[in-house]
Amino acid sequence: MSNKPYKGFEPKWLLTPAPAGSYRSIFRWGDPEFFKYPKESLYKMMKEAFHMTDEDFRDYTDDIGFDQVSLPDHPSRIAPEHLEALKKIVGEEFVTTGDYERLSVAYGCTGYDLLRLRHKQIDSLPDVVVYPDTTEQVEELVRYAAEHKLPLYVYGGGSSVTRGVEPIKGGISLDMRKRFNKILSFNEVDQTITVQAGLSGPALEEALQDAPNRFGAKRQYTCGHFPQSFEYSSVGGWVVTRGAGQNSTYYGTIADIVLSQKYATPIGRIVTPHYPREATGPDLNQIMMGSEGTFGVLTEVTLKVFRWQPENRKRFSYMFRDWETAMAAAREMMQCECGYSSVFRLSDPEETHLMLKLYNVDETPLAPLLDKLGYKDMERCMFLGFTDGEKSGYTYYTQNAHGDVVNLTDATGAITKSYTYDAFGVEKNISVTVT
Repeated sequence: MSNKPYKGFEPKWLLTPAPAGSYRSIFRWGDPEFFKYPKESLYKMMKEAFHMTDEDFRDYTDDIGFDQVSLPDHPSRIAPEHLEALKKIVGEEFVTTGDYERLSVAYGCTGYDLLRLRHKQIDSLPDVVVYPDTTEQVEELVRYAAEHKLPLYVYGGGSSVTRGVEPIKGGISLDMRKRFNKILSFNEVDQTITVQAGLSGPALEEALQDAPNRFGAKRQYTCGHFPQSFEYSSVGGWVVTRGAGQNSTYYGTIADIVLSQKYATPIGRIVTPHYPREATGPDLNQIMMGSEGTFGVLTEVTLKVFRWQPENRKRFSYMFRDWETAMAAAREMMQCECGYSSVFRLSDPEETHLMLKLYNVDETPLAPLLDKLGYKDMERCMFLGFTDGEKSGYTYYTQNAHGDVVNLTDATGAITKSYTYDAFGVEKNISVTVT
């Protein structure tokens, strides 16, 4: 569905959900019940950028991927004795060599991955997909794979953009989505939660915000970690890729949120220390994070959580004339020691151009007003931000272009005091109290 009816030609967007077991159900990832297609101005920009016309969008001439996945030329190469051994570890129903299951864990979400799937280009496949349930099972699987020199890959949420999930040597793929997705413990005193690595971002956040009902907590919580892949990524994926979410300036990156980790490796279990800080030696938590699975399979992770207070969230945005001015302002925001916003996003001129179309600003009276004020297209830069946290009695300063404080405001933005200056930048009407 588009935002509003097109005035001109509108492509015949495909609204039908992808059939189960089809190629399209893999590369058309996301909520199958939700469709949002480009508004007209964005469609026009796409045509201009890629030198296309309406005729290029009038009819579908390519394969749209509705047919069922069938890979007769890519049979599983797993030996029967290995297959039986894997079934003994996790159960027969949780081991499969099916074509669809193997293909569904063979690609990430890069444009290159999606194009290959769209054209049924099969470059890599695991020989078998296994759905573990417990840390002990994963440890046994890792031990078996190492003993028999079987390639082993891990598939969390599948949002990888580094092709890290691609099984280039076949072997075993551990699909963590189906069963390895449980919350193991919640500690309100320490404000921590321990989960299996396959737990999805939305499932984690839903549980934390429902903490009074789920865990008998006194209040609601949030993880504070919202990467762009949030809906389609796993907690384990955040950790092993050292992710940075949209709210990282306030809550921190995943490297700041992780308290401890547990890994299954060929030499046994590795558990990092469960302390907020250590005074000696290298930080094993930091060493293991970002390893992309090369040091072992992440099984469990303990995260710090934060009080969820959406009623205190404030959203704000600014428009700057150019990148240099925007960068100077952003630098001052981060260095003024007045606290950090949760979302801190500065867009360059190209992204700003795109965002104004996505947010429909280009179709409002604001667009010509920005031009008239000297905020020129492909030069102006947009800044978006959120503030989170406790309500407070803090006061805030606003400054003029020279860096002089001009207003003192309360937490609501109401001006409580103003400052004026003469031509030499000296404050006027200073009130002095003599004691």
